[in-house]
Amino acid sequence: MAIASAILLAACEASGERPPQERIVKLLTAKKMEGRLAGTAGNEEAVQAIGEEFARIGLEKYSGDDYPVLFPYRSAERREIGLKVTMKDGSVKELVYGKHFRERVIRMDLDATAELKLGEDSIGSLTAGTAFVAASEEELDRAQKGSTRFILARTDMLKQYPARRNLNVPVVEINDDTYIFLKKKQEGIESISLRMKYEDKEEAKAASVIGKISGTSASGPDHHVLVLSAPLDSLGSDAGQIYEGASRAAAVSVLAGLAESLKALSEERPFYSDIVFCAFNGRENGLQGSQALVDSLYDSNVHLSAVSLDAVGVKGGKLNLLTDNTKNRFVTSLADVLKQDGFNADIRHNFDGDHASFGYYSLPAVSFGLEEPNSVRTVRDRAENLDYGELSRISGIILDFVQKQDEEAKLEHNHAELYPFGREKSMYEYQDVKQQLVQREMAKLAFKQYELFENKEQNIRELVSNPYQNMDKVEFQNRYPGYSLPQSVGRYSLRSVIAILDEKAFGAGNLDDLEPNRIYTSDKTVEKKDINELSLSYEGENGSVLFLSVLNGEGSSSMQNSDTIPSREVLKNGLEFTVYDRAGTAFSVLYPFNSGGKDYKASLVAYVMTDTGMSPKWELDDAETAALLKGIDWKGLT
Repeated sequence: MAIASAILLAACEASGERPPQERIVKLLTAKKMEGRLAGTAGNEEAVQAIGEEFARIGLEKYSGDDYPVLFPYRSAERREIGLKVTMKDGSVKELVYGKHFRERVIRMDLDATAELKLGEDSIGSLTAGTAFVAASEEELDRAQKGSTRFILARTDMLKQYPARRNLNVPVVEINDDTYIFLKKKQEGIESISLRMKYEDKEEAKAASVIGKISGTSASGPDHHVLVLSAPLDSLGSDAGQIYEGASRAAAVSVLAGLAESLKALSEERPFYSDIVFCAFNGRENGLQGSQALVDSLYDSNVHLSAVSLDAVGVKGGKLNLLTDNTKNRFVTSLADVLKQDGFNADIRHNFDGDHASFGYYSLPAVSFGLEEPNSVRTVRDRAENLDYGELSRISGIILDFVQKQDEEAKLEHNHAELYPFGREKSMYEYQDVKQQLVQREMAKLAFKQYELFENKEQNIRELVSNPYQNMDKVEFQNRYPGYSLPQSVGRYSLRSVIAILDEKAFGAGNLDDLEPNRIYTSDKTVEKKDINELSLSYEGENGSVLFLSVLNGEGSSSMQNSDTIPSREVLKNGLEFTVYDRAGTAFSVLYPFNSGGKDYKASLVAYVMTDTGMSPKWELDDAETAALLKGIDWKGLT
């Protein structure tokens, strides 16, 4: 199949009928596009151009009578920003935005003057009246845990990040020249001042460009949809510089090429699945385009999966697969195809990409992204730095993967027809489909609701309920006075609690007495004995979060069920616990304990706020972890 796909791609390009990838990249990175920021004239021109490309290919329109599909779009606008250094002799140096400095994350209002601090040794003395200059990411991580007023982070590439979140400590990136100036002149610096102000724009409309190839499953009950996507927008222009976003323009060029090739294949033999092609807009302001599409598709009860080309084709850049579910068969299958073709792509747990919009609904999705550090979101992300040979290789891989997935979808359907109980179907395939369908049903249910979920096509007949009772800490203590929850764990403070109940707590009775697919509401009073698991959310400094879950002795954490996550057993200060790692970074701890003669397991997962969102990271060493575990009142949690 790989050879056939490569021949088809080469033939299409050689014929001249399909515009080469270079033409689309050149079009999207042209000066007149002004960086394609959503809501600008340049972005609207890019939308029109890709719509014309989809029309030339002959894709069906996804919605209405045109390829652009509008959605509500929200954004922020910078009103003021400045950074100045006041010397002890009274002189003032105004730093130039875009040349000397840039805010790392947009939407952080501030007007502050502070004492300048440099050097690793000064981190312990930071206060609300100081500004720290971080020479490395390690120093930045440490400083963010303190109470400093703002941080200046040294970098060789000034990046701009989307207006997605607010951090407790504002971070401004400075270039090497600025860092050297501050370090050299620090003894003569009286203070440093930073002012930033932003305003929300009125809600407007933006458009993603969407086309499709209809498959044969669309007319039946087993409707499969595979979404192929790429981000159309970039960061626009700022401080006299244009953010071309060439790696994302390259992703759109690959998407258009795939549409051309798959359209030709579908005319020879129709696909079983619908294939939807999306040039998503609003990626840089909270994944708004992909969220709008998934929200519209989710209620239509289809088997939905997605592959997103986030940033690809940069010379020397290492390609990774980004996903919120690293064990999903859909993701690992794509990784296998990549390895067979010589790509050494790692699977990374990540929420920064259009795949996250699908992952929110527990749908299988993955993004192609570049290893950090990279030039994405900088002015260095330019067309001359692209490797078009690699883009062709990626096109061939995805082309093969799409055909493979389509054959599997058709095979699953045939097995369901031929074998009513799925005897010939792979257990992994069956469980993936079953889990997805059951989770969809669960998402429809309110607390204490349940139903006998029946899906004859997939041979599912199962009691589905919503056992998750989400409460703030005061409400929980009022409902369940038998608990004495720790109000703090280390430097984290308790914010909310989720009680996960035993299904028997709802009193569903005999399944044969229930009408299939009808929603029932239990009138049974829930008591402490009905709780199977507690999940507590604790909030720390700088947006950090700690999740503490307590399971009964028969329960198991997701890490325990994984055979791919590295772990190590620890014996420290009389305590035994297990530390789990991803990519060499500790992120979770499992601690077995006994309370009242019963065995329990506690799972602790820590997240820290980074420039690309929430990342799992356990920041304590083994001795500190043991001390934290000893300080928790485990009896109060049981």
